[in-house]
Amino acid sequence: MSKKKIVLDTNVLGWALRDKLKESDRPKKIKAEKYFKHLSDNNVSIVLPAVVLFELLSVYSDTESDQRDKIQFMDTLSRHCQVTDFDDESAVVAAEYFSLTHSGACRDDSAEREKSKRKTDTMILAQAACEKADELITNDRGFIKLAGKLYEARKCTVTVTDIPEDPQIDIEEFM
Repeated sequence: MSKKKIVLDTNVLGWALRDKLKESDRPKKIKAEKYFKHLSDNNVSIVLPAVVLFELLSVYSDTESDQRDKIQFMDTLSRHCQVTDFDDESAVVAAEYFSLTHSGACRDDSAEREKSKRKTDTMILAQAACEKADELITNDRGFIKLAGKLYEARKCTVTVTDIPEDPQIDIEEFM
């Protein structure tokens, strides 16, 4: 039996591994950290699409402290995640997903999900599908809805959900 493969979206990894967050994001950070630890403790393969890596690295500036933080962040990622390339197979699948959500059978309301976000989401979802991931975890409700339409139409086999709730853990105890 092969190892379970989970793809983590930008927001989940950002909250789990970065310290520069608003205080209002603290509950999300705690939830993401606990989930990331759960995956690591249970020997789950964490897949990191190159598109997600780009989004994570784009927040760093050229300052010396940010460059040090980026190196430390990359070191953490390399210990826990398998980075996957956005290759020709991923591009073909992403283009199909985008077409289906833009004007096809799985059309997404453009007022609800702007075109650039839909492009990025379909690229991430395509990488997850090409890696034969079991799940993609995101806190982005629009992404979950978009992927749900593709899944329901049997165009994508990857399940996209929010970070699972852990009923045994009370987030308030960590605040």
